[in-house]
Amino acid sequence: IVDRIGRVLHHPVKLTSKLGRGTEFSISMPRAQTVPHDQPSALQSLSDRPGQSFNGFNVLCLDNEPKILEGMALLISGWGCVVTSAACLDDAGRAIDDAGMPDMLIADYHLAEGTGIDVVLRLRDRYKRSIPALLITADRTPEVRAEAEKHGIGVQHKPVRPAALRAYVTQVFNTRSAAAE
Repeated sequence: IVDRIGRVLHHPVKLTSKLGRGTEFSISMPRAQTVPHDQPSALQSLSDRPGQSFNGFNVLCLDNEPKILEGMALLISGWGCVVTSAACLDDAGRAIDDAGMPDMLIADYHLAEGTGIDVVLRLRDRYKRSIPALLITADRTPEVRAEAEKHGIGVQHKPVRPAALRAYVTQVFNTRSAAAE
């Protein structure tokens, strides 16, 4: 996950290992510069890269691992999305009540309390909306895929490729945009 995010952000990940001493991982990135208030921030400029930008597209990410949420938020916000994070159903409900209805949910399958499928279904029921959703899972059993697909939830397996994730976000974004026209 770290290596792939590093490649997407053009920050090389280096590994140094010494027998009997341990292993060291490092990430190289440019030193931050002070940006005048009238110039866009570094995260805003990420969305100016060639390709489709999802400015204003609201994504709610659900995972009980804070570092995974942090990485997903960094990646997806770099595409122009507005990202809200939650670790459980209650956090997700509060996030929706505070930030508004998301355009899309991205949920890990294994959460501390239940599954990502359960949380997606409960949020859809609570807010009476068929919110588009993507399930991220390491579980490759046909039962998990069938259960997700039965409820119209997309599935991507870990480790998730940023290009595949972006393709799914693009699909949902384009469907939403077409419906709005």
